[in-house]
Amino acid sequence: MNSNLRTKNSRKPFSLFKAVLISISNLNRRLIPSCLVFLFVIWGTVPFPGHELWAFEPIPLDENGQPLLTEFVRLQCSPQKVPLSLDTSIIHYESTQSEYQDVSIDLIGAIHFAEESYYQSLNEHFKNYDIVLFEMVIPKNEKFSPQVISTKSEQSTGSSDSSLAEPSSKSSERKSPATQLSLKKIKTPLFFIGDLQLLLGKTLHLTAQLDGIDYSVPNLTHCDLDAETVYAQMFEKGDIQNIANESILHFFKPTDGMIEAVALTLLASKNRTQTLKRFIATEIYQSYSQEELTTEENAIITLRNELVLKKLKEEIQSGKKRIAIFYGAAHIPHFSHSLKKHFHFQAKSQCWLKAWDLSF
Repeated sequence: MNSNLRTKNSRKPFSLFKAVLISISNLNRRLIPSCLVFLFVIWGTVPFPGHELWAFEPIPLDENGQPLLTEFVRLQCSPQKVPLSLDTSIIHYESTQSEYQDVSIDLIGAIHFAEESYYQSLNEHFKNYDIVLFEMVIPKNEKFSPQVISTKSEQSTGSSDSSLAEPSSKSSERKSPATQLSLKKIKTPLFFIGDLQLLLGKTLHLTAQLDGIDYSVPNLTHCDLDAETVYAQMFEKGDIQNIANESILHFFKPTDGMIEAVALTLLASKNRTQTLKRFIATEIYQSYSQEELTTEENAIITLRNELVLKKLKEEIQSGKKRIAIFYGAAHIPHFSHSLKKHFHFQAKSQCWLKAWDLSF
């Protein structure tokens, strides 16, 4: 899903009801590239041995001395163009102003379903920071706590949106019934997304971020809008309408036999799970590479990012030196733009971490 959501008047409007009807009637044409990519990208909108954090490498500069930061998510391929891994990045920023010379900010893009050891590597890396600001959309009247329900227990109780779920605790002893939150309390227009995410993650043998990240460590700080505000703003600013419009246009787009080719490839494959992962990973990468940076307000990206940037300013002023922002990869382009324009921080180096293993 392109993060540059268009305004209400940018194309002929559809009612949400009509959008749902048309989308359902065309699921058979664009099911995999549309629905699966939407589920993995917008709600961030991601177990194999050998995951490692690559060393930070300097970001090259253009002729004007500006960083050439071209990718936030990448698809690693073999010389024969066979996908080997889907990677997310950590981008290191330093201030161009003397008063903040000792302050650094890292943008850590996340995929919300990934290999288990991807999250293990991130847990280890988080120890390097004074504070890590992370996303989690939860109800307005609920206070965030790591001692809450996980997606694993939600799977057995029929949960709704996993992107709105609270992180899992790491042991059953830490799960107190008094602190568990029921996701059924959250009535959202996209309630079905969480269930589909969990199903897809299980099908692809991936771990949910809520189960992989240890949110109990003291330097992880919750920083996000509440669920009621997000969904109210999504309707007010036309985000729901735009998502529906984008989906309809994508469903009507000619497939040129792509779906049939994917189906035949899956049937002929000896490892259908990895084959499906390769296809979805390629679609996810292409959706990120086609994204355009937007300054237009929307609830999914910019309004939530603005809250984080306000908190970031407070943490810098309070004396924090090593700060990380851990948000979905779709948020990172806007964060990068804001750090440069409003905070006068420049990208200095970048490293990559494997999120999906695509090798056979």
